[in-house]
Amino acid sequence: MTSAVQPLGEIAKKESKSCAATLVRTTMRSSFPRFNQFYTLTIESRTVSSGTARQKKVKREIVMKKSIGDFFDSDGFFAKSIYMKTVATFAAKVEKEMVAELTKKQA
Repeated sequence: MTSAVQPLGEIAKKESKSCAATLVRTTMRSSFPRFNQFYTLTIESRTVSSGTARQKKVKREIVMKKSIGDFFDSDGFFAKSIYMKTVATFAAKVEKEMVAELTKKQA
């Protein structure tokens, strides 16, 4: 994929004053069932906070559902550039939201 999508994975790992670590792992899935007109792209993040006593896991899913027709040109050919731009824009938006949420929690 493009360089805009590469930051997905390990977004942040930060030590706090209480020696607890926060780790965010992100995965991206796509789904396009047979004979369906909608393409679904899901970005799932798992936040794991660990301290000396316990671990806490938080799961969050953000879904983009688009008509497959959005990725074809007027001649009926697959427009890879439109698809890649849509995926990169969605990934960047989700990454920005996740980083803002993480910094807000740790502030």
